[in-house]
Amino acid sequence: MSLTASCPHVPLPRAPLAYRIGLALIRRRWRGSSLLFDRLVRPGLAQQVVRYRLSPSLHIDTPLFTDNLWDEELLLGYEQAFVDQMQSLLAVLPRPIRFVDCGASFGLFSLRMAQAGQPPDAWLAFEPNPHMFTLLQANLARFGEHARCLPRAVSDWHGRGALHSPAHDPSPDAMFLAPEASGPIEVSTLDAELPAAAELAQGSVMLKIDVEGQELAVLRGARRVLEQARDLVVAFEAHPEVARRTGIDPMACLSHLQSIRPFEIRIAERPDLRPDPRQPLFDQLRPARICNIICRSTR
Repeated sequence: MSLTASCPHVPLPRAPLAYRIGLALIRRRWRGSSLLFDRLVRPGLAQQVVRYRLSPSLHIDTPLFTDNLWDEELLLGYEQAFVDQMQSLLAVLPRPIRFVDCGASFGLFSLRMAQAGQPPDAWLAFEPNPHMFTLLQANLARFGEHARCLPRAVSDWHGRGALHSPAHDPSPDAMFLAPEASGPIEVSTLDAELPAAAELAQGSVMLKIDVEGQELAVLRGARRVLEQARDLVVAFEAHPEVARRTGIDPMACLSHLQSIRPFEIRIAERPDLRPDPRQPLFDQLRPARICNIICRSTR
């Protein structure tokens, strides 16, 4: 399969010079560099995609039209504590391991899992944003029949929806799902998309959820999977701004999981903290910041 044929954004072998200069000035914290970048460089990045190298054998087609200022350094350091802990779990979970990426964006986290010494055996990735989905398809195409990408959102209902931007962040990465009868996005549940009990009872499922406030809904729509998977890892993003917008504390996700089966819980960025389920998460995590919660099923 040709990567460029499946993606309308033809990847460049190198980022434009203006982008590289602007990024260098921002990282050196030159006064006014961010404002100049937004006014002079960003308008020309609307359709720009760059092919960066993650390893000698692995590259990733990366959008320059999001708010993230991507280059190889940032890609390789992305969510490092989270990546490290998830990769370490790949080494000890029973095989085969199915990696399920909800809110996969352009596939960066899925490809970081492929960099593990013992990568997943199969990938299932969901991404409702059509611009990101075309890149996701191209980036996971290298895994052939071992990877499946679906252009839809997952929640606890079936139907149609649309993506909306929150007031605090206009970036495509911050868009959240809302029901809309004639919306452009198909919405399904993990229970409907993952295989039957006999297959789930073998090996392990790793479920990564980054869906801008739909995390609890995704888990509610995955009860069969959560009950039937032999070994299970559930990892999801906890974002203070998203919690304020939705009124759903990340602890609600933990309570839901623990009502189904026991889990060992850790925060990737704060491995020393054992969160108290009776208290709001961001009251315990000071200063309040974005973090990733990893839950591993226990027997």
